[in-house]
Amino acid sequence: KAALKSVGSLSSPLNGHASLVLTTRPSVHSGEVSVVVGLAEAGQVAGYDLRVSYDASALEWVGAEGLAGSVFVAGDDNHTVAVQRLEGKGEVLLADMLRMAVKGEGDLVRLRFRLLDETVTGRVEVSQALVTDGLGRVEALLGVHAADVRAVPGAFALNQNYPNPFNPETVVPFALPEARNVSMVIYNVLGQQVRVLARGHREAGYHRISWDGRDAQGRTLSSGIYFVRMAAKDFVDVRKMLLIK
Repeated sequence: KAALKSVGSLSSPLNGHASLVLTTRPSVHSGEVSVVVGLAEAGQVAGYDLRVSYDASALEWVGAEGLAGSVFVAGDDNHTVAVQRLEGKGEVLLADMLRMAVKGEGDLVRLRFRLLDETVTGRVEVSQALVTDGLGRVEALLGVHAADVRAVPGAFALNQNYPNPFNPETVVPFALPEARNVSMVIYNVLGQQVRVLARGHREAGYHRISWDGRDAQGRTLSSGIYFVRMAAKDFVDVRKMLLIK
């Protein structure tokens, strides 16, 4: 899947037209997502000091992995970030000196988060960044650099509604591996359309939509079996729901 990037220009007399790049990538760890902090068009960066803020209501901090090696960490632990300190809820400080300076393009550190709710988009910001060059000079990289973080499923899916049976309201979860026009329609056992829950563009990700057991005119429906049909381009699926009064 394509990675999501957020690029911010830097005020950087030592590094010319360098830019800080935040890239959101799926994680190999289940239920996690990572944000890679890297540089583009850098003159020479030998160390960094980053203040990272994140939406603690949507994301849980897991840890950071250094991607350029550390002069302070050797052996099998060379992906450990030398300084990693939580600063209260939703903020962490990271700092390290690199074994090999970054010139041009290169990744600095991977930020790992656990998604607290797959249907919610979280936000990660590098609100402060200091870098050092090969001569030990320190400069601040100005600006706020942010990336939206969300889970992206591997396949289209219409999942079973919950609760089921239900009264008076139920939730229908569905998943889109890519942005698509989505149709979500309720039918009765006679095949008659009784309610359109959704029709239009939806972004890639995990979604959910509620149904209150009413028809298109707002009338409360009687107890019985109903069907929800989802269509997204070539994907079509149907789930059976039971409304009990």
